[in-house]
Amino acid sequence: MIAKLRLNPFTTKFYLTITAALCLINIGFSKSAIAKNVGYSTTETISQSTNQNIPENPQSAEDYYKRGVSYYQSGNIEKAVADFTKTIELDPNYTLAYSNRGFLYGRLGESEKAVADFTKAIELDPQSTYSYYYRSLSYVLLKESQKAFADLGQVIAIDPQYAEAYLIRGILYNQSKDSEKAVADFNQVIQLDPNNADAYYQRGVSYSQLRESEKALSDLNKAIELDPLHDKAYHRRGLYYISSEKQKEAIADLNQVIALNPTNAEAYLVRGIAHHQLKNFEQYRQDVEKAADLYLEQGNIQKVTEVRQMLQKLPTDNR
Repeated sequence: MIAKLRLNPFTTKFYLTITAALCLINIGFSKSAIAKNVGYSTTETISQSTNQNIPENPQSAEDYYKRGVSYYQSGNIEKAVADFTKTIELDPNYTLAYSNRGFLYGRLGESEKAVADFTKAIELDPQSTYSYYYRSLSYVLLKESQKAFADLGQVIAIDPQYAEAYLIRGILYNQSKDSEKAVADFNQVIQLDPNNADAYYQRGVSYSQLRESEKALSDLNKAIELDPLHDKAYHRRGLYYISSEKQKEAIADLNQVIALNPTNAEAYLVRGIAHHQLKNFEQYRQDVEKAADLYLEQGNIQKVTEVRQMLQKLPTDNR
């Protein structure tokens, strides 16, 4: 019997943006996610298992399912979707075919199709934490946050050890400014996974919203200690340093952000503000112009206009 796969979204860096949609695309629908739902404990085991006894001309639902998994593992999503679809045609009650096809639709950005498949998988298996969890991500992308909250609650009710569900729910609480509930969820993640840098980062965001600055700084420091490449933690800490009038420390952190993510327009903008506060007006001008160029490349015309207005309104020399 083929067991379920469950993703560990902590293996990707996706999801810790303040924007839920980006967060969920990058974290949730990562390639490693399907590993546990396909029925094997690890990606390696899946590859080994699905490469054995896969007929060139599949006849049964299970044959198509196994080949679909194999296609997915080799990066051919379209053929994997086609084989999972054929599996469902041959066996309309093949739960894993629905949940894995739903996962692939999520990766392809087809959120409505993903929701439909996860809903069918839940109908067939009401205890499927995998299907509830990934349906919640699709609901976030569709901006149906209340349905996402409901699904994450179901995941936690079925499996109180499902750390990823607490993390995503905490992020949603942060976005809705319900920071105390967010802190409670991130506490759960940290209890379950003490080395999870993302949980510390997100709890730092919560503490910032609660104006508990020292706790926020402590969590951001811990996130960076656990993950020295966590650009968002450096960014958030840089903002903290600017608010604390520690511009040199802020510039150091924003240098790290830019080194890790050279297309981060906001990092250039914030670093420029720190330079302006130190009366480094030429560095300020260069950073703000770079931010404007990046926003233009990204198609964010509103931000381009706002940033260029900054150059016009703020002094650029020390006279």
